[in-house]
Amino acid sequence: MSSKNLVKPLPAVQGKRSGDSDLRANQNQSPRSVATILNAALPLLLLGLFYIVSILAINPLGNFPLNDDWVYGQGVKTYLETGSMSLPTTCSACFLHVWFGALACKAFGFSYSVLRCVTVAFGAIGTAALYLALREMRMSKMLSGFISLAYLANPLILNLCFSWMTDISSFAFTNLYILFMVRGIRRTTLADFAWASVMLACAIAIRQGACIFIFANICLLAVYALAARRVWKPAQLIALVAMLVALPIAVTIGLEKWLTVSDKLSDSYIWFKQKHMSVVHELFKHPGKSLFVLIVVGGQVLCYMGLYLLPILVSFFGLFTGLFTRTSKILAAWFVGSAVVVTTALTKLVVAEDRLMPFNQNMLRLPVIGAPNILGVSIPLLSDKMRYWLTQVSGLLAFLLFSIFLAGCQRTFQMLIKVVHRTSSERSLQPVLLHVFCFAMAAISLAAVVFETMVLDVDRHYLLALVPVLICSALSYRLFARRPAWTISWTLLLLMSFYSVCATEDLLAWNRARQLCAETLEAQGISPRDIDGGAEYNFVHDIFLWVKTFKNEDINGNPRNIWRWWRVNGDKYIISFSLVPGYKEIGRQEYWSGLTFSKKAVLILRQL
Repeated sequence: MSSKNLVKPLPAVQGKRSGDSDLRANQNQSPRSVATILNAALPLLLLGLFYIVSILAINPLGNFPLNDDWVYGQGVKTYLETGSMSLPTTCSACFLHVWFGALACKAFGFSYSVLRCVTVAFGAIGTAALYLALREMRMSKMLSGFISLAYLANPLILNLCFSWMTDISSFAFTNLYILFMVRGIRRTTLADFAWASVMLACAIAIRQGACIFIFANICLLAVYALAARRVWKPAQLIALVAMLVALPIAVTIGLEKWLTVSDKLSDSYIWFKQKHMSVVHELFKHPGKSLFVLIVVGGQVLCYMGLYLLPILVSFFGLFTGLFTRTSKILAAWFVGSAVVVTTALTKLVVAEDRLMPFNQNMLRLPVIGAPNILGVSIPLLSDKMRYWLTQVSGLLAFLLFSIFLAGCQRTFQMLIKVVHRTSSERSLQPVLLHVFCFAMAAISLAAVVFETMVLDVDRHYLLALVPVLICSALSYRLFARRPAWTISWTLLLLMSFYSVCATEDLLAWNRARQLCAETLEAQGISPRDIDGGAEYNFVHDIFLWVKTFKNEDINGNPRNIWRWWRVNGDKYIISFSLVPGYKEIGRQEYWSGLTFSKKAVLILRQL
């Protein structure tokens, strides 16, 4: 398949459906063979099949919280009981997220099983929106399906699809926003931009971090103002500014004020704001030191992104080898700059701090599978030697990814300069607008993720930049005349998909086992205040334990608190992965682990 077939030209189509030109072309062709039809439908079949198999293998059912979704679950419960929007603690807006959960639970009854099924639906919507956006950019069906599967099969994305966390619902609306923005650029219709504005406002109403895409809108409007005077009249440009800038800003400000006045229990949002402000203050107070930190954190984020995009990046290795034969389509300066960033980051992280990939282990648990929200030793997966090699591979991929991204930004800027300095038709302007919008999204989201990591290093926060970077990587196939190495790319993507399913299945399985252990103790009349069932179990039964944890308050000087980051009322009984000194096993609940393909157990321990 040639590179021309991967990303088709972007003809000016105003007021027509995007598939009209394809339909007319197909009518002029002879009937296609069954094999050709199946090949064209393969990406959609893979997306649907993968998600169905994942649901069956993982099983989202189980009335227990995961990670921090107990916060949003309690918010749904309060809304159903009182009709008021009140959360025990939060750092994200999540207003719309809670409302969707309440709507589902009102129909089917409150349970975390129902809430997780809502998130599963949002995962499907977000993936479909990404696929349609890529097709709207005139990318081939195969490439669109491949990129969409790379999004859905990401270990953190799939993990979050089977929780009640706010990430997936926010990403679903963000992907819809991208879809309508692309449609608006291609068709120059105010209606599509209006829908894009609504979708972005919805994404912000779930996680206010989505407000960063307002800057991508501003970049697009600036190009329209400079180079597309004949496309939009002044009144229409004013309407675009109101929709794409004013509305999302108003929603962001309104939610910020609501969070400030409503977060009275633990002041977590105020604390989070203060952390952000202190980092901003440090950036201006010590610019030299802050620049070094930015480089290190940027390299760390790029290492993760490189691993996520491994199936895509393998097709670009020829650009690096071409550097030595003078056939590379990337300036040597971008390779040098990328090498400096990645080498500096790895030297600091690996040599100075003795950290190996994954540097942050909140959810991507290659060395230790199983969230550290329960006592005991969980399942080791990678040895230190394997983690060392994973670090080296992630560094190489980060170097390649950053080089391609910088070169793509350069090409986009060159295209922009050409259209700004001459009167361009709408047809020649559309590809430039799409590239400006997509690369602006990627640059802004990567900068936001680096800044957020300096504030609070949580690996799932990196996902904010995942879709923009995926889209820019897909556009780079055309920019650098590359084509996917389908055999190795699909192999790597399927391996990543397999790991994602297994890791998420393991997480749900041991949490179901933990819940059964807790129910066994409670059935014997034992109070939850005497049970350490792990972070989520304790917080759901006593929110003030979260307050004390958040404020770093110890309880009764319990020496076992040094083993756990959460607080307890009492721990006469402990639910654990392994034996704990001073306790004896009085029961266990076995579960099947997809990671080890064997039976594991969660233990019930009683104090001696």
